[in-house]
Amino acid sequence: MALTGNFTKIWYTQSETDFIDLDVTYPSDLPSDDPDYDKRGTTETIQVPENVKNTQEYQNVYIALDWCFHYKFSGDGNGNTLLDFGYRVYESEAQRNSDPDSHILEGDFLQNWVDLSSNQDIRVVAYEILKTKEGFEQLTDS
Repeated sequence: MALTGNFTKIWYTQSETDFIDLDVTYPSDLPSDDPDYDKRGTTETIQVPENVKNTQEYQNVYIALDWCFHYKFSGDGNGNTLLDFGYRVYESEAQRNSDPDSHILEGDFLQNWVDLSSNQDIRVVAYEILKTKEGFEQLTDS
């Protein structure tokens, strides 16, 4: 199991020149030792750096799961359980097969609530989740 195709790596950085206004409301019951105690019950507008989306395109890559963790407890109230998984990006399937540690990128997706009541293979579920993530939409099953 793996995915192949075009992949877009996406990450965010904070702008050094562009800022956005953000309204912050301080609770009226702040403890007296809170650094914002004097602002309790007020709202102020602060400026924070704008997040900038960065992308890098990778053509015809091979993406394979590296690890999966399934937490066998129900925590969302709907019977779903948590699935965490990591992936590695390779230039090709041959590269991965000759040396699994020769990946060009790696990443993970944590805290995915999934329904595994039908005893699905967690790797299949992880690949299906991966294909829905931004940057992974052009990948297909290999």
